[in-house]
Amino acid sequence: MPEVYNRRMRFTRVLGVAVLAAALSTSAVPRAQQVDTWPRFRGPQARGIAEKQGLPEAWDGVAGKNVRWKVEVPGLAHSSPIVWGDRLFLTSAVSSDAKATFKPGLYGEGTASEDKSEQRWIVLAIDRRTGKTIWERTAYQGTPNVYVSSRPGRAPELVTNASNFIRGYDPDTGKELWRLGGSSKITAPTPVFTDDFILVASGRRDEKPIFVLTPGSRGDLTLPAGKTSSDRVVWSKRGRGPYMPTPLIYDDIAYVLGNDGIFDAYDLATGREIYRERIPHSGSGFSASPVAADGHIILSSEDGDMFVVAAGDAFSIVGKNPMGEPLMATPAIAGGTLYVRGEKHLFAIGAAR
Repeated sequence: MPEVYNRRMRFTRVLGVAVLAAALSTSAVPRAQQVDTWPRFRGPQARGIAEKQGLPEAWDGVAGKNVRWKVEVPGLAHSSPIVWGDRLFLTSAVSSDAKATFKPGLYGEGTASEDKSEQRWIVLAIDRRTGKTIWERTAYQGTPNVYVSSRPGRAPELVTNASNFIRGYDPDTGKELWRLGGSSKITAPTPVFTDDFILVASGRRDEKPIFVLTPGSRGDLTLPAGKTSSDRVVWSKRGRGPYMPTPLIYDDIAYVLGNDGIFDAYDLATGREIYRERIPHSGSGFSASPVAADGHIILSSEDGDMFVVAAGDAFSIVGKNPMGEPLMATPAIAGGTLYVRGEKHLFAIGAAR
């Protein structure tokens, strides 16, 4: 199994522990107290958006510009940090092989990980203001042996992005409500949604589809050959889906980042292509998902650079910010701070106070 995909699968179990704990706490906390949290992968409702943050447009993880703190993280992982209260939760896998490292790029070197040594999967609680580790727990220790998205509100649906078929289930009973064929054989991006649309994509060739459909569907939604839409599938595209990064819906525009750095913007309601541009990265590509704040979209590259792109109809790169190490985890945003997980360090980025 390719190294990038292999390591992602390894950390799912531990990441779920931290996410589940935060999710269970959400129901007991008034909404007014949740604006300063990032309680799961890609934040509240997995939208990847946090407004009124006042983040800087420029920073430097090497020189320290607008870096509030930087701490070393044990082990290797590219699970994303989550923020709850005054703590930041992070998972990692500590290998007994001192030479363990990432293999950047879509498939790394095209070979499975050779690290079959005993691993220690850990959960860290970190003080979000100082970066100091509050506690560390081992969730599992041993040798290496489906992500779903739910849509809250009326006609609840559990949407899964899986091989060959995308499916919707009744979360109370597990009954399949609908299925949509034409997906890739390997799927990684998380389904995302608004009140009116569900967007699901995957990037393995040859399909590489993007589907936008309406909630409340029933039955087989698979499109006939040659068709790109139906009464339930609002629009679809082949050959445009991302392999690893989850798409971003921001102000009625769907942004899709390919591992190769191709960045697309589509009108969410119609599928009209707004632009298709290439992010000028150094070569390793992108695994982290885009996040957005205050009219800016942040893209983290495996080369160690973070690009800031203006949201909207016109493509414009606002800045390119070096971090000094590979970036594969999706950042978290909370309390006016951008939390960035690199290969070896966790950074807190924010404007000077």
